Amino acid sequence: MTHAKRKVIAALIGSLFAAAAMAGETGIRSGERLSDWILRQRDAGNNYLPGLSWRTPEQKLPQARMQQQLLDTLIAAPDFPVSADIRRRMAAWIGTLPVTGRVPLAMTDPRWLQAHPEADPVLQAGQSVQLPRRDNTITVVNGSLQRCTLPHRAGAEATTYLLTCFSKGALAIDRVWLIQPDGHVLNLAVAAWNREAQSEPAPGALIWAPERDTEWPAWFSTRLAQFLASQKPGFAEQAAILATVAPAAPPPGPDALATCARNRVVSANDWGLIGLLQTPTARMAVTGDMRFGYSHVYPYTRGNILFQPLDWLEAGFRYTAISNQSYGPGISQSYKDKSIDVKFRLAKETASTPELALGFIDIGGTGLFSSEYLVANKRWNDFDASLGLAWGYMSSRGNIRNPFSIFSKGFRTRKGNQGSSIGQTTGNFNTNSYFTGPTSLFGGVQYHTPWNQALTLKLELDGNDYKHEPFGYAPGAKSSFNAGLNYRLSDSVDLSAALERGNRLMFGFTFHGGLDKITVPKLLDPPPVPVRQQMPVKAPDWSKTVADIEDHTLWTIGDISLHGRELCLTISKSSGVYWADRIERAVRILHRDAPANIERFVFRHVERGASITEQVVLREQWLVQHTRFLLPSERTDIVTARRPNTSLVRETPVWHGEPDWFDIGLTPTFSQTIGGPDGFFLVQAGLGARSELKFNESTWTSGFLNLRLIDNYSNFKTDGPSDLPRVRTDLRKYLVTSRVTLPNLQVNHVGTLSDTQYYSVYGGYLEPMFAGVGGEWLYRPWHSPFAFGVDVNHVKKRQFNQGLGLLDYSANTGHVTLYWETGWHSIEASLKLGQYLAGDKGATIDVHRTFDNGTVMGALMTKTNVSSTKFGEGSFDKGIYLSIPFDAILPRSSGQMANFSWHPLTRDGGAILERAFSLFDFTRGRNRRMLSYREPDNGQWNGEDAPMPDPDHSMFKDVGSSGKRLVRQIGATPLETLLMGGGIVLASSLLDQPVSKWAAKHQGGKWDRMGRTATAIPIGLAIGTGLLWTGLGDEAASNTAWTAIKAAGLTYATGELTRFAVGRARPEAGQGTHHFSSFSHKGFTSSFPSQHMGVAFALATPFAERYGANWLYAVAGATAFGRVQQRQHFVSDTVAGSLIGYGIGNLMLDQERGRNRPRISIGPDRSLRAYWEFD
Repeated sequence: MTHAKRKVIAALIGSLFAAAAMAGETGIRSGERLSDWILRQRDAGNNYLPGLSWRTPEQKLPQARMQQQLLDTLIAAPDFPVSADIRRRMAAWIGTLPVTGRVPLAMTDPRWLQAHPEADPVLQAGQSVQLPRRDNTITVVNGSLQRCTLPHRAGAEATTYLLTCFSKGALAIDRVWLIQPDGHVLNLAVAAWNREAQSEPAPGALIWAPERDTEWPAWFSTRLAQFLASQKPGFAEQAAILATVAPAAPPPGPDALATCARNRVVSANDWGLIGLLQTPTARMAVTGDMRFGYSHVYPYTRGNILFQPLDWLEAGFRYTAISNQSYGPGISQSYKDKSIDVKFRLAKETASTPELALGFIDIGGTGLFSSEYLVANKRWNDFDASLGLAWGYMSSRGNIRNPFSIFSKGFRTRKGNQGSSIGQTTGNFNTNSYFTGPTSLFGGVQYHTPWNQALTLKLELDGNDYKHEPFGYAPGAKSSFNAGLNYRLSDSVDLSAALERGNRLMFGFTFHGGLDKITVPKLLDPPPVPVRQQMPVKAPDWSKTVADIEDHTLWTIGDISLHGRELCLTISKSSGVYWADRIERAVRILHRDAPANIERFVFRHVERGASITEQVVLREQWLVQHTRFLLPSERTDIVTARRPNTSLVRETPVWHGEPDWFDIGLTPTFSQTIGGPDGFFLVQAGLGARSELKFNESTWTSGFLNLRLIDNYSNFKTDGPSDLPRVRTDLRKYLVTSRVTLPNLQVNHVGTLSDTQYYSVYGGYLEPMFAGVGGEWLYRPWHSPFAFGVDVNHVKKRQFNQGLGLLDYSANTGHVTLYWETGWHSIEASLKLGQYLAGDKGATIDVHRTFDNGTVMGALMTKTNVSSTKFGEGSFDKGIYLSIPFDAILPRSSGQMANFSWHPLTRDGGAILERAFSLFDFTRGRNRRMLSYREPDNGQWNGEDAPMPDPDHSMFKDVGSSGKRLVRQIGATPLETLLMGGGIVLASSLLDQPVSKWAAKHQGGKWDRMGRTATAIPIGLAIGTGLLWTGLGDEAASNTAWTAIKAAGLTYATGELTRFAVGRARPEAGQGTHHFSSFSHKGFTSSFPSQHMGVAFALATPFAERYGANWLYAVAGATAFGRVQQRQHFVSDTVAGSLIGYGIGNLMLDQERGRNRPRISIGPDRSLRAYWEFD
């Protein structure tokens, strides 16, 4: 055998051995499922399934990008807060780690994967699977890159390992990033002030635990943890760059392991607010929470309903029964007081600062319990302490001087109805009384007992001495301390009891829960059709397909048509909220029945003949996502919405449904009247019949007949007083006159003027109290955040029996309405301007939040040209409402909504015609969020870790961070620049006297109108900036708008401090240009600098500089004319304000440019590097 042949044979043998070795490592069979690969491993008993690593070439690219971004940020960022040495070592560590291509999996149990094929990857050539041996250690790496390795202890949480490794040093760690061996990342709060319930680290886990003084940004830690999760378990134990440290404390004993971290407990106080007993705290419930509370402590029995629409806003209403006070002469029931409360969180708790909240009790009510408070909270493990200042009812003890009295002696005396009977301010926001009168300290502590998870003990200092109670009641208090407990009977029920005032017992209960989390398993729905790979060859019996779709979705199918490889369903009645779920159910049926040549399913929603929207499902893509695991780069939205194509010529349908010309159904009815003098709760229940007769697709008659079966209306005898036409205060007569009523009977017609314009005309018995005719026009572009509508109506008052007769009173009523989907926290708003039923003119503002499960929390307020005195008790109309889809609360899908609303009083002012049909509701399918409404996540993993909380990501944090940077920027500003600005102001002061004299001579008439117009310029700039911030423009404009908003806020704060320090008298005071009252309470109302000019230039500058729109400076500068003409400022005041606003606007723009663009620098190897700062 020749030497050449030996070499060839040796090479072949070597390649065979290499291939065999690779096959022994991964054993990949192209096309097999991962579950089958796992089951084939013979040595499963010694392998560690949680550490299994599935690696793909496709995942390497995004991981390599993440690694490079981390390295570039560490090397190139000049203002990165971490020390240079630690950054260098971190970069060296990250640079040595391989790009693995690992893909995190929901589960590695093979039987679970087989039961969930959408989570079971199909293995392909080029991929690899590694199944490591069990690693029985936990590795902790701190912010100084010190590594501590400990044996895994069953039951031990992250905090246990931190204390063992670093002892007291662990107290400086607020949050850790737990990287589990399966590749999942958890962000855990571990400090005494923020500790929360958490999962324990699994064997082989890595804990990234940066101390707060190392200043690693949370966004960087999150991305670092995501990259480290791509490594194999135990990789950090061999990293030479990490300094190894020995444990600083002995391993924990069994008692320590038995103590688990717990979430902070929040519970309601006697008033229903999150608090202790009589006092509120700065804490908030979780977003979406709603609670109903009841408490009794003589003589007060309180019923409270509170909502948490935003994480920083708590609001609700209350009825208080005062048992020692009659409702009125000849009325046997006790007096009932109505009130509205609101609380705002001003700042979140940090390691060194408390949580801070500002609250108002009984705003816009009688004022009997009116209070304002500022309260702070700080937590230490199971203890949570609060301390605050109160004004009003809560502060009658008056144990400290009102701090605002340093600004004005007027703050020393409380204005309003405190401790008296009902006054003339009933229902008004009596802002003149806010923060006035005696001030009291209040506070307390709650203790979450370790021996009983459900028990919380409470002790508080009460700021009320109970000597100035409503209606002259003065029981006093034996003790200023209250003590009690709260017992969490279940996740949604709390019981409370206390000893208050030293001589009164209190007991109460609270029902609470997250409305945004409401869901009920659909046990009565037909089971979803299974997904199969095989597709039919022949066309099905389409009538059977339609019947199944309608049964699964409750939608009405008009027809089915084919357009090449596209199958289109026309849906003539799209009921319900969870459209995405209904589309999913329908696609399962279509995939089962439709021939294999069909590639797309189109759902065309048509309401009353008008095209509203369409959704498209790509069949092959849908099938793949349901039958195998997809890489993150392969995942896309299964259902996409598109603008309806009204010009498309429709083919002859393969199935066409027969129109349902007549429809009738029975439904239970219920209504209530709360808080009236004839009885606190008047209620009726009955049975209603709803019917509809169609003349064609766009014209129909609708009606509703109601039979009152059960009620306690025999007590209902009092009509509300009114100085206006009785358009609503005759409510009692409409409710009690007849048991059989016809609330609604009308003819309707709708149509389209274009693909964005809709109209309707209607006439008949429009609502229980009014009949008439009307029309509506709506402009609503597809997926637009804005819509605009107009409705005009002529109505006559109906007879009280709600029959066919009419009374003499008639009215013209209608409104123009602007609808706005803000894009911020799912909040929507509307503004109505027009004439109401009583002939009054005004506006209605409606703001609500719609959660992803379709639940709506909202509030509305109407103010018209009717005076508060003429309106009557309540002063103006206001209310709170709640809507919950039956889809969320019933075991069977439904298209209905449960609606609840509360208005303190029924009055005639601000009364809106209750139209049964609204074009905005009719076109709801054009809302860009329609596909996002769904049942709350049931916890099933979707292939990605849940977003981790980032303590740095909030508006307040962003403003605070920008403020700190601004101070540094100003400090780095060259001295000559500051001196130049001062010189410009001094030079402009030469014009102060002559221009002030000119202004004094040009008052009244057109000059005043011009002055007021110019003064309003900052308001217009603020409105425009706000609209751009919410997304009216593109993303760049939104970012610039947020920069302008921050600049305006910081300019205003700077101006206030400057005014306080300078204290220059305004021109209208007639004290000349050189009268100053520095550092006095008058400073905040002084002249120098002009806040209007400062804010105007702060808002204009970022846009002017970024877009080259220098004309904005002229617009902002025109504000000076108004401020000078109205004798509010001298010329130098306006110049100073404009310079401050211009300077801060430019500095804030520099911050935005630095945060949103990659920064280029020269690396240590003379290479160009770029780094990004993430939000």
